[in-house]
Amino acid sequence: MQLLNMAFLYTYLGQMDLCPLISCKIVEMTVDHGLCAVSAVGFSAFGLVVSGIGGLIEEGERYGQLALRMCDQFDAKAWFCRTSAIYYFCIHSWTHPLKEGIAPLKHAAQIGIETGDIEFAMFNDIASCWISCGVVPVPELIVTIENLCDRLEFYGLRTNQKLVKPMQQLLYNLSGRYSGNAAVLTGAVMDFALVHEWKDTHETVYRYSHVVQMALACLFWDYERAAESSEACSDLIQSPTGAKSILFILIFEVLTATALARAKKKKSCPLASKRLKFLKAWARLSPLSFAGLQFLTEAELAWLKGDFPTALFKFTCSVALSEKSGILLLVCIANERAALACLDHDDPVSAKKFYNEALAAYTHLGASAKVDHIICELEKNID
Repeated sequence: MQLLNMAFLYTYLGQMDLCPLISCKIVEMTVDHGLCAVSAVGFSAFGLVVSGIGGLIEEGERYGQLALRMCDQFDAKAWFCRTSAIYYFCIHSWTHPLKEGIAPLKHAAQIGIETGDIEFAMFNDIASCWISCGVVPVPELIVTIENLCDRLEFYGLRTNQKLVKPMQQLLYNLSGRYSGNAAVLTGAVMDFALVHEWKDTHETVYRYSHVVQMALACLFWDYERAAESSEACSDLIQSPTGAKSILFILIFEVLTATALARAKKKKSCPLASKRLKFLKAWARLSPLSFAGLQFLTEAELAWLKGDFPTALFKFTCSVALSEKSGILLLVCIANERAALACLDHDDPVSAKKFYNEALAAYTHLGASAKVDHIICELEKNID
């Protein structure tokens, strides 16, 4: 059972499709031979599979909570770091606000350092950074990730370094540290042109790199590039991954699909409509995590149909809910898209209001390159 436990992180990073097999085997061995401290990791991983693949979110939450109770029952401090990494990154955020998972992940990382579980301690830190992306201001998160990269270098965790690099480059591009094309995931720490080399050896890193490339391209309105990366990472939605990862994918997948549909003068977007069904179900379980994106998606679809009053109402709801949940990036995007919708409807007065809100939100987020981008693209049309 301990060998399976040790293999879990490597399969998650290298070949995610094997994770369900490992988690089910640990649970099966526990049922056959009885509980032990290591069982906590298996039940937490099984909760990830149940919620992430099976879609049984409440059931997955129960398995995750059971795993944490096992840690307490056996005083299993040595396994707490691993159990917490899986639960708080991959399960917890399905039913709780995203930002509530950051502190427990940091605490679990410290426990991992104390017990010598360095790899999972660093994974907890990586997970807390991933959840913080779009929630914590960019300059603050850059400092955190740079410190994390130094620790990964010190411990020689090369694969974990690869997992961090796309997120680090995303932040550099948003902050204006990269002088090249901000829509391309290339700069001081990585070259996106080389990502294809990771496809066979580091599958998870490869797909997450495409998630981040899709996000950057969409944020800077390079929708064709975003669509290319979307094809490489959209299957993560059906993989054993966390709610934050899926939320991040859906934001930019939906925005890319609706933008391309609008460019082709279409009145509907089947992909966005399909994703909306999932979002409505998830929003019922965790309104603060998913309701903001649900309203953003509904606004985009109403805009496509030419129903501008409904679109503006939905954009406004998305802003309000995203502010309440603390998802700063979604506040920025909802205001920006509302401004674009108003311009499309020849309403410069409303457009200027949303434009100013978007500028303020991106400034608060610390996304200097994006502030410059929307000033360049929108200010001339609004003034």
